[in-house]
Amino acid sequence: MSSLETLAHRLGDRATILAVSVDDSWDAIRKFFPSGTALTVLLDPTRQVPASFGTSQFPESFLIDRSGHVRYAFINQRNWSIPEASACIEDVR
Repeated sequence: MSSLETLAHRLGDRATILAVSVDDSWDAIRKFFPSGTALTVLLDPTRQVPASFGTSQFPESFLIDRSGHVRYAFINQRNWSIPEASACIEDVR
């Protein structure tokens, strides 16, 4: 289980975690999560979501507050189980 999936379990309904896949089909996502996932996964083969955030590198993570403002952006993989990551999430809440 990835640290992002662990975070999703830990947060429960206190936050929504979305994973946006820019793959061409759900087949690649099913291969990546063969046992399913606690994350909500969106398929965006047109890459409109990354374009709207001005991103071109993967993976990237964004913490968005309730008003829809990006509060933090992380390029590359992030260990969501470390205290610093939790502090960022608490700051957004």
